[in-house]
Amino acid sequence: MGARKCCGNMNVEETTLQIDKNDKFALITLPFPQIDGGITELSLGSDIWLTKHAPLNLTANWREWIGTIRNEQFQKANGFLIIKCPASQPSILDGENQTLMQQICYVLDGLLIVTTPYCQSPPFLITGANVDGTVSVRGIQELTQPVCKAFNQSSIMGKLNVCDFQQAKKLGDALESVNANPAHSRIKRALSAFFAGIRDTRSEERLHQFCRSIDGIIFSRKGQGKRDFRKRACDFIDTKHDDIMDEIYEMRSAVEHLRPAESEVQNTDLRRRRLRVLERSVQSEAIARFALQRVLLNNNLLRQFEDDQAIERFWTNPENTRRNEWGTPLNFNNELQSLLDQQFVDDADLGIS
Repeated sequence: MGARKCCGNMNVEETTLQIDKNDKFALITLPFPQIDGGITELSLGSDIWLTKHAPLNLTANWREWIGTIRNEQFQKANGFLIIKCPASQPSILDGENQTLMQQICYVLDGLLIVTTPYCQSPPFLITGANVDGTVSVRGIQELTQPVCKAFNQSSIMGKLNVCDFQQAKKLGDALESVNANPAHSRIKRALSAFFAGIRDTRSEERLHQFCRSIDGIIFSRKGQGKRDFRKRACDFIDTKHDDIMDEIYEMRSAVEHLRPAESEVQNTDLRRRRLRVLERSVQSEAIARFALQRVLLNNNLLRQFEDDQAIERFWTNPENTRRNEWGTPLNFNNELQSLLDQQFVDDADLGIS
């Protein structure tokens, strides 16, 4: 959402990625994401790579096994996330494959927290091994397609860059650590809500899920939900936009109680009301991304979100103490106000026939 900083093409590898003899691998095919043209292969560490070219050739029997449509998607894909490592039993599909599949999925989830790549079809996950010099596929799984909602020129034309994938790897490591820990139950629920929003096509449902994700971090108190949502969100954006946070919360509450989000907009024109919902939806998405990234990538902050008691203590800290923990907040004018340009919104985006 919005323009992302590119740190150039440092660490872009020029070597040809190979699945070596006795290696096992897990690979996610990304159908047609926009990746910076300077990236061909990029090492992300821990034997995890991004490559624009498939690191394996599917033989005729494997092409038949995965099916015509998936084979076409595989051949036309513009990006692959892959993890590989030497295997003790390369000929057997076992827990090693499951671990590799889980680890590469964490990187994809990390990427979705950074930004949502445009995919023309669902990504899919392949696992297998190089047995005696022949690369074979042992399993395939279709993943849920993320929904990219871009309504300004920079978002539509933006390309995934080196920094995006490096950040995705860091977030993937953090997600793996959080999920391995019995604590952080509220953060886990906030993440589930965020990913549900990313995979929903309906703007008001996306807004609902992103607000749930934000609320998982804000920890609003019973009977004070709207007030806490507004006041505590000031740590993420400045204090001049209380009316906007109030409106987002009211839209979220409407959807929660099965009313249309647009019912909270005081305008008789249907298109204008739905435009407002769409705008608040993309803004709530950006705020949720910001909050999740800050928590997951700041170990000191993450420790303060281990359980409800710790989170409650965090929010009793003085405002300046909390803001030092969060770091620089989002700039509303530069990072939130311009996320929706009406010229890029059509009736289908608004559910108007």
